[in-house]
Amino acid sequence: MHKRNVVRSLGETERPRARYVKLSTIVVPLRISPLARAVVGSISPSVPAQFRRVLAAANTLTSPLIRKQIDMSLSPASALVCRDLRIPLDDGIELSADLYPVPSGLPAPVVVMFTPYLKGDVSPLLLQVPALSQAGMNVVVVDIRGTGDSGGVFQGPLSDQEASDGAEAVQWLAKQEWSTGRVGLAGFSYPGAIQLLIAARRPEGLACIAPGTAPIDFYRDWTHRGAIPSHTNWAALTFLQIGQRPECTSAAMDFYYGTAQALAEDGPEFWQRSPSNVLADIEVPIMFIGGLYDYFARGTLRGFDAATSPKRLVLGPWGHQYPQDPTELVDWYRYWLSDEGTDPTSSENVAVWRIGAEEWCFTTGRSMPAAPTVVSVGRTTIPVRSTQFGWPLVVTPSPVPVSMDMSTSSGMHLWGEDIVRPLGHVAGDIEGAPLVRMRLTAVGCTDADVYTRLSLEHPDGRIEQLTEGRLRLSHRAIDTQKSARYQDGSLESLHHTHVDPQPLPDHSVDVLIEMLPTSVRVPEGGQLLLGVSATRIDGVSRSAVINADELAIALPVLDVSTLD
Repeated sequence: MHKRNVVRSLGETERPRARYVKLSTIVVPLRISPLARAVVGSISPSVPAQFRRVLAAANTLTSPLIRKQIDMSLSPASALVCRDLRIPLDDGIELSADLYPVPSGLPAPVVVMFTPYLKGDVSPLLLQVPALSQAGMNVVVVDIRGTGDSGGVFQGPLSDQEASDGAEAVQWLAKQEWSTGRVGLAGFSYPGAIQLLIAARRPEGLACIAPGTAPIDFYRDWTHRGAIPSHTNWAALTFLQIGQRPECTSAAMDFYYGTAQALAEDGPEFWQRSPSNVLADIEVPIMFIGGLYDYFARGTLRGFDAATSPKRLVLGPWGHQYPQDPTELVDWYRYWLSDEGTDPTSSENVAVWRIGAEEWCFTTGRSMPAAPTVVSVGRTTIPVRSTQFGWPLVVTPSPVPVSMDMSTSSGMHLWGEDIVRPLGHVAGDIEGAPLVRMRLTAVGCTDADVYTRLSLEHPDGRIEQLTEGRLRLSHRAIDTQKSARYQDGSLESLHHTHVDPQPLPDHSVDVLIEMLPTSVRVPEGGQLLLGVSATRIDGVSRSAVINADELAIALPVLDVSTLD
């Protein structure tokens, strides 16, 4: 894998009704008039071929909807940029977009990303603009309503209005003279989730989507993983920055902290913003891209399982980002938007990286054993600390940059483990979401947040984090009708109800905690480790413990017959 250069803007000069193409030290104004075409024509013969292609592309973009400028970096991976393309909506609001047109200037398919994170911030980890441009795609990055340069007021993440805006914008983009009429959606995280909501509205011109590391359940994936408040920094980091309008910042903060984080239980405020509820309405092909170290990996796997349209799953060795190698993404759009290559959903449509073996494993459809492999730890006593700040300071090294957890307040890789129990060597390939089983009695508290982690101890003693799961114990109730099962009837994935929380009684109760998906082959001489920590939720500095009469983990160990 390799990194691509970041697309950079070389000029911020702005004049009314004029744009600029910057070619080394030559700056050529392009006016909105037939004169612009004459200017381009007069210069083209005297400049190198690659610059003539850039100017030809600029020549096709003299539309009144392009308000600000065109600029170009001369590095090989750079792209022509048309700033502040205005996309009109039916209610009079305009969305602002940046267009990266193909160098040829000919009509081309459109790949579009909708983002709340300011459209000018496009790096290879957000979207592979240079690779898509070189593959013959126009790329459009849009500020969603109420963010960046777009009009209107932000109505909270993944709102119904935002999905409606996106569907309108797709139809508008498909009808532009520089478009072939085929549109694909792109982006990861928030821009990944909104793809699913837009696609469910079936806008004309939409041909495929590729949501990366996307949450599909606003409550379970995003705001309250395991009913524990998570991503609490999101609105502050997204809106308390330069570029967001004050009225939109106020609305975003009010909703996110007054509703999304303030409500402890699942309900309509979360359902209507959850792509999981509309997956069956999507007809276009979907490629789910996820990271084995990503806190939204549950959404990636469960989204793939639930989708009914042609689909592909790529689950790789990265965190909360698109893969650095753009090949999968480019091939996806080339097939569905340009009729090039082979159908990526027809066979071997599941690609999963195997930690330990350090190789990709390909299957047609997702592999699942008939029954899980259960490894028991036995009786265990877990101390309940007063707050998260009391966790052990010694932490297994994070497999991703620490900034991922710090910036989102997800804490996926940063907590220390109070107890660690060896599980021994497990033969076979593990692929899916492990479930931790506990029969416990709490002493000294009526509720607690429990964190579980699965790690791999290599033969040389090095320890590598694999995955984790968490649960507020008062939210232990499970809707078995919405949970998935193995062939033997045991639970494969969990749907905790997250309503009507119940304090822990003074007798033992059964608790199940679903971990995020993982994929590992334990090397000979290596073993798995199960770590557990717990904290009070009442802030009281009083000793408490959880006595686990039974602690076990159910692992999705694949049958050898399911592997190529």
